[in-house]
Amino acid sequence: MQEHKSKKIKRIVEVSILVIACGIILYMLFASFILPDSKYKTANETFDAGNYEEAYKLFGELGKKEEFSEKIDTKVNACMDEGEYLEAFELLYISWTNGWYISKVENEDPSDSMRYVRAMMLIDSGNYELAEQWLLDIQGSESERIRELLKHIMITKDYEKARSLIDQGDYETAYRLLSGLNHKDSADLLKQITPDYRKSLLSKADTNIGSVITFGSYEQDGDEGNGSEPLEWMVIDKDGSKLLVLSLNVLDDMQYISDTDLQFKVEEGQHVTWGNSSIRNWLNDTFFNSSFTPVEQDLIRVTRVTADKNPEYNTDPGIDTMDRVFLLSVDEAMYYICSLEGKTQECNQVGYGEVYKASWWLRTPGARSEIGDKAVYIDGNGNIILSGIAVEYDYSDGLHIGVRPAMWIDLSE
Repeated sequence: MQEHKSKKIKRIVEVSILVIACGIILYMLFASFILPDSKYKTANETFDAGNYEEAYKLFGELGKKEEFSEKIDTKVNACMDEGEYLEAFELLYISWTNGWYISKVENEDPSDSMRYVRAMMLIDSGNYELAEQWLLDIQGSESERIRELLKHIMITKDYEKARSLIDQGDYETAYRLLSGLNHKDSADLLKQITPDYRKSLLSKADTNIGSVITFGSYEQDGDEGNGSEPLEWMVIDKDGSKLLVLSLNVLDDMQYISDTDLQFKVEEGQHVTWGNSSIRNWLNDTFFNSSFTPVEQDLIRVTRVTADKNPEYNTDPGIDTMDRVFLLSVDEAMYYICSLEGKTQECNQVGYGEVYKASWWLRTPGARSEIGDKAVYIDGNGNIILSGIAVEYDYSDGLHIGVRPAMWIDLSE
């Protein structure tokens, strides 16, 4: 019996030792893994809730002060990215004043980061002059990051100056500032003020008869990828603030009337004149709307275009029309050619990436025959061909006959 009792005590001791050992192991697991994980989770939640002081204590107890500092940096950068500069500045301030900041760079001055954030706050508020001073006070202000930011400040200052000039009506200086300025909004603003810029230049241009001005734009070099080129016009007449201008170059080869429109006129028993021509419709619709901005369009006056007769052929010229853009008549061409000593007679053809002497249409009808209607044109040598050529003539037939628009521009306010 004594032996049985001894064995029982031995088993109890063994079980107790096992229980104690398990308890110790469990405690060690709890103390080493479960408790720290729980405290680490609490520390992160406390940080995310904005209770940075308590979070700092928890991270310190876990021996993770450097990780806390990294979280501060991450939070500051996130605020900067979102434009929350004040929050970033305040977070940096309280972290450094409380000794939470752990520098990763030897001899780094924590206040430099505060200067940087402060500069960003000033940029955000539009105080570029003071922001520039804050940046220049940073140690190592020649660093790539600071140089880029200073460059950004200069670009933004130029952009804001351009906007101020626009408000003052100085479109020319604003245009020069914006041209080539690498600001995210400069291209849109440049496009927006271009009509006013052109109008301003036009109002100051030499508008004497025979001078050349720039007005509108049109594809002329055969490369649509680089956009339309500025249109040049010769001033051929002047009436106060109104200028009669003629395109310096022939812009495109074009039929006086398209084959489709001609077929309709033939079926209706109509003769082709300026008034019902395809070229008139194109000039006052497609060309007018695509070549000029709304501001420029407002300067182009509606003009009574007279149905002048051919001086040699008794051809019905049709009726007068009201147009913004038109072709010269024989009488007008002869008058202005004489007054400008032939400057308007010979001109170049553009529009397909090549330049050559070209013929150009006049609006006056030529000789009429059983074959069909004709229109007068000026050949590449500057000769007025009064007999004309078939209105449906296509440049693919060998002779290039193009369009040389004319219009009245009114520069009065």
